[in-house]
Amino acid sequence: MSDSKILNRIKQNRFFSALLVMAIFYLLNYHAVDLVRVFFPEIAGYPRWGARMIVETAGCIIAVMILYKTWFIGALKEMAIIKPVHTAFLLAFVATLPMSLSFGISSSFIPDSDATRVLFFTILSPVTEEVLFRGFAFWMLYRYARLGFWTSALLPAAIFGLMHIWQSQEILERIGIIAITGVGGIWFSWLLMKWKNLWVPIAFHVLMNFWWEIFDAGANALGDVNANIARAATVLLSILFTIWKDKLPDVLNADSNK
Repeated sequence: MSDSKILNRIKQNRFFSALLVMAIFYLLNYHAVDLVRVFFPEIAGYPRWGARMIVETAGCIIAVMILYKTWFIGALKEMAIIKPVHTAFLLAFVATLPMSLSFGISSSFIPDSDATRVLFFTILSPVTEEVLFRGFAFWMLYRYARLGFWTSALLPAAIFGLMHIWQSQEILERIGIIAITGVGGIWFSWLLMKWKNLWVPIAFHVLMNFWWEIFDAGANALGDVNANIARAATVLLSILFTIWKDKLPDVLNADSNK
């Protein structure tokens, strides 16, 4: 049986389609760094992390090219990447104003911020995570495997939450970090499902991380009371904007299908 017929058989079966997607996701999420170590054993720290991000992002695109039997541009379209970018960031900027304003009033700038750390935690890491967790894992489970929203969103979100466990050694803080980042993963998936534009969750993830990174809003993703009130306001605004997106001015509407 040809490879094409095997892929068609798998695609017709939701269980095997989902299993294939999750197997690829597992390999990229947990073993991309092993590939980097094999080919670039001499690099470490941020360079190794950056190489891992390149492998994960490229792996997602190549996997979608194979799954959909398409070329590079076709894969980007299937992953909802070829969509309005500037409007997604403008939308996220407006929705994250509660965070930027609240942090600016109640918190101070982090002195002597490491430019490399800021670059990785506010741009490279959020973009890569959204490509891997939402653009590939969630979106392929939802569209390629044709699973429902909750089934498609919960597993990647749970893994997304667990990946942030390193931020604390305290048991209760760890539970809180897993819960809040896991719920955040579901929210990012919901934004992607509603806007059909991967740049929307990317923009929210980038800007929320940016405000968190440049202001002293908390030692980890759990944050303090003020930070969580501001974050909740941002989530609420994003939900309202999404519900009313057909009524938004064109400059704020990141849905190219309008």
